[in-house]
Amino acid sequence: MTQEGGPYFTERFMEAWHRLDLRTGRRVKQLHLATMLSERLGTPLSPNTVKGWESGAIPDVETIAAIADLCDVHPAWLAFGLGNPTDPVDGVATVRPPKPKSEGGGDEPIFPAAPRGRRLQSSKPVAAPSRRRKGGEG
Repeated sequence: MTQEGGPYFTERFMEAWHRLDLRTGRRVKQLHLATMLSERLGTPLSPNTVKGWESGAIPDVETIAAIADLCDVHPAWLAFGLGNPTDPVDGVATVRPPKPKSEGGGDEPIFPAAPRGRRLQSSKPVAAPSRRRKGGEG
């Protein structure tokens, strides 16, 4: 299942994990992946955490960056489906303050423009809350 512009986070995560398998020449199991990420993050992760990502849970930004680094994919692609998994990481846009007008600035946006044709996307569609009243009346 995909959204406009790319697959959901879970599908991108699974593709990144498969790339790690190919790079290491063997199937990296949940326990091994959790261990490698724990070492990078300095925080213990369990295989159940990895299983959660396979089932649709979304990790925090720091963990997404660690997964991207470990699997050698672009973090913006992994997190949002922007660009391609193999885009160079040094091209990641960073937030920077605008230059003062005295230095020729003032017209620059703080956030660089997103690539054309790409939209930020969540991993799952968000359903509107139910308007049903308790007790079945409605």
